[in-house]
Amino acid sequence: MREKIKLIDCRQKIYPCLKKLETNLHSSDIILPLSMVLETLLSYYRKLCSLVKIVNTIYQNQLLFSTAGCFIKIILCVYFSTFGHVVSTGSVNTQPLQTVLESAVWTTFYFCRIFSFTLAADSLSYEAKQVKHLVASLNNRFLDKESKEELMIFSNYVMSHEVEFAAYGFFTLNMRLLTSAIAAGTTYLVILVQFHSG
Repeated sequence: MREKIKLIDCRQKIYPCLKKLETNLHSSDIILPLSMVLETLLSYYRKLCSLVKIVNTIYQNQLLFSTAGCFIKIILCVYFSTFGHVVSTGSVNTQPLQTVLESAVWTTFYFCRIFSFTLAADSLSYEAKQVKHLVASLNNRFLDKESKEELMIFSNYVMSHEVEFAAYGFFTLNMRLLTSAIAAGTTYLVILVQFHSG
């Protein structure tokens, strides 16, 4: 839990500071030397990267199994809500509407679960990409030598360290995962329907 709070704290400090720094470069009211500010931001970004690595190491089992489990449960809920009342007893059940509603509720629950942790991971990756863009835009400015050196160090570190969550390297948690899961789920449902009809 402490790692999660530190991760959120680092994320909330880096991007607004860089944005403020970019807007302040147009004016002359910078209080601290730019090289010191960049050095501080780099230390926050390093903390963020190390925390993401720690969280990835700790929770990769849970991410893999909960994502795969939710995906399988969604497919089975949709399949059994469509054909379950016929498959289970061999005859038409008298309460198919209740079964369909229960399956729809469970499918929505599992989808919201996948969506929530995928959205959180994707928003963190998006913010890290925004930091890359801001560092690149700051790098094109006319700055003093010390600031240019700090900015190059920051730029090299940002470019070489990806901030993303992965489940044992099988997949990266981002919004593309949801579109891939929907496409694969539709394919599996078609296959299950063909087995049922054939």
